[in-house]
Amino acid sequence: MLRNDAEWRGALEMLQAFRTQEQQVRTAMMKAGETGERVELAVCGYRNKGDDLEYEVRLYERLRSGDLKALPKFSVNERGTALICLRIIRGWTQRELAGALRVSEAAVSRDENNEYRGLSLAKYARVLDALGFVEDARFTRV
Repeated sequence: MLRNDAEWRGALEMLQAFRTQEQQVRTAMMKAGETGERVELAVCGYRNKGDDLEYEVRLYERLRSGDLKALPKFSVNERGTALICLRIIRGWTQRELAGALRVSEAAVSRDENNEYRGLSLAKYARVLDALGFVEDARFTRV
């Protein structure tokens, strides 16, 4: 999950690299007389990784634009990832969330890097409140 603009820029660069590598392998194999299934097998790793990165990039862009509808449906075990998405939708940096929670930026960074593993309901509610959301059928801004 992309958590900030620096990660987003890095993912865009990697996405371009995978797309370029896929095309280079495809072109080289076709010049060598390979076609069809062998070419597709050779490029499928580049294409799949590129597709995964493209999904992450597009999701981050939609979240960053404030599109609450872009928020994937998360299970109870994925509440931490939902909090990261809500922070991005809110347009806040980790520093801004840390200020609202009155904790260090390092604490928020650590929590997000671990996707809030072991998140208590009290902490979940506290972060939701700081971000200005309530959990209902999905999430709603307060």
